[in-house]
Amino acid sequence: MNRLMEYSWPGNIRQLKNSVRRAFIMTEGSPSMEIDVPPGGCAGGCQALDHCLGEGWDLGRLEKEYIRAALQFTNGHKNRAASILGIDRRTLYRKIKESETLN
Repeated sequence: MNRLMEYSWPGNIRQLKNSVRRAFIMTEGSPSMEIDVPPGGCAGGCQALDHCLGEGWDLGRLEKEYIRAALQFTNGHKNRAASILGIDRRTLYRKIKESETLN
């Protein structure tokens, strides 16, 4: 709770709202909920990004893989995946359609 209150939330209320929503969805049915408060520096997420950069992924590929991971995590439930991604359901559908067209 202290880390939650001490974090500056540079994305303002939207970032906080998305973090709480993501925690709620990911811990559905659990008696406790842990909100992921970004650390002051770069942590485990940077290792994944470093890997992607090392492999030469562009932003489109990174976005496509992130969407694919969210869909796998939610067993294909698009509403939940969109919520985790912090985007509108219609935006998710559009991005899926665009990525299918590019293949």
